[in-house]
Amino acid sequence: MVQRPLAQALPRQSSNWLSRRTLTAYALLAPTLLVGALVFLYPAVWVLVLSLTDTNLEAAHGGSFVGLSNFTNLWSDAEYLSSLGNTFIFTITTVLGRIILALPVALLLNATWLRRMRLAALMRGIVMLPWVVPIVVATIGWQWIYDGSHGVLDYYLMRLGLLSAPIPFLGTPNTVWPAVDVVVIWKEFPLVAVALLAGLQSIPTDVYEASRVDGASAWQTFRQITLPLLRPVLAVLLLMSTIWTFNNFVYIALLTNGGPGYQTEVLATYVYYQAFTTYAMGYAAAVAVSMVVVLIILGSIYLRIFESGNPP
Repeated sequence: MVQRPLAQALPRQSSNWLSRRTLTAYALLAPTLLVGALVFLYPAVWVLVLSLTDTNLEAAHGGSFVGLSNFTNLWSDAEYLSSLGNTFIFTITTVLGRIILALPVALLLNATWLRRMRLAALMRGIVMLPWVVPIVVATIGWQWIYDGSHGVLDYYLMRLGLLSAPIPFLGTPNTVWPAVDVVVIWKEFPLVAVALLAGLQSIPTDVYEASRVDGASAWQTFRQITLPLLRPVLAVLLLMSTIWTFNNFVYIALLTNGGPGYQTEVLATYVYYQAFTTYAMGYAAAVAVSMVVVLIILGSIYLRIFESGNPP
């Protein structure tokens, strides 16, 4: 018996049936695509168009088209450049800080002795507490801790003899950034720790058993097995944390409002200031578009480094 090739054995599908199936799929996706366009695409296009005008809410008429003038003015705006530098510093310190803190916490939560003592669930709940606290409540609590008159931190530092006089941590240029960074790292590291814990639990136990048979030490196992296998998770966490932090408005707005002076002004708060204090909507839109451009450049560089095989 002669066997026909598989392609001949299968019934042929008419192009009309394929066309109907494709149209049906697009029809089913149309509502979602329409909502996505209205929610994401339209505002993005509107901000881009607005950035090319001199629109000001105080003006009696609509803004005129000015081309790229808003973007060229950014590079002569000292406050914008300062905000850009502050944003990079804020992003780098808090992203690295939460990764450095979350990794040992994830290793602790993944420890076998913790599971044997049936404390794993309890410890995970304790670790997640900072993340589940509403951000407004968390910032109010930290403002009280940092308060220069009635703050708990000043009280104990003076009791220990480390301070001779109280310091308003959120109002002093030398201490404001470390104080803000501590709040952000404390609030955000639990989510990173849980993601790293999921990555640790996905590593096959056979790999660790083989390393123990070979006589590898705990440090060698961590450096040569755990870290390389965690690299995809770390890559995603670093990229997403960078995007979230670079665009973050809430922490700075609630803790310092950009102060003292413009010491903690970041691009997100600068956009708010230009849009709703000076009412320069066109210029604020240009600042917002510049943030997107910077993130696209950073993301492209980051993905290229990761795809090249180098550590993220």
